[in-house]
Amino acid sequence: MLARKFRFTTRLFDRVFRRSKRIRIDGFTFLVSPARGVPRFSVVAGKKVSKLAVERNKIRRQIYPIFAEILRDTVDSNVIFLYNGPAKFNQHASLISACQKLILHLSNT
Repeated sequence: MLARKFRFTTRLFDRVFRRSKRIRIDGFTFLVSPARGVPRFSVVAGKKVSKLAVERNKIRRQIYPIFAEILRDTVDSNVIFLYNGPAKFNQHASLISACQKLILHLSNT
């Protein structure tokens, strides 16, 4: 589970979602905005992925550890990961490489 200090509040999430820069890497979409203080992370799996909340939450629980562990210590931005893939998440290696490419992209800008 993601530590509380790295989670979004509803108000901050809405603001970041509207004002962020969209970065597409290897079929994944990241929304990035500058962080004030602690960087925060979120994973969004919309209803287009699955109509059942149980399945969407399962996908989010599978992605969070990979996503947050890689980005938590290296990125100083707020990052929202939009998952638009199939209802079963099985792309661990490709998500890891996409996160590493995101780190490179953010360090170059």
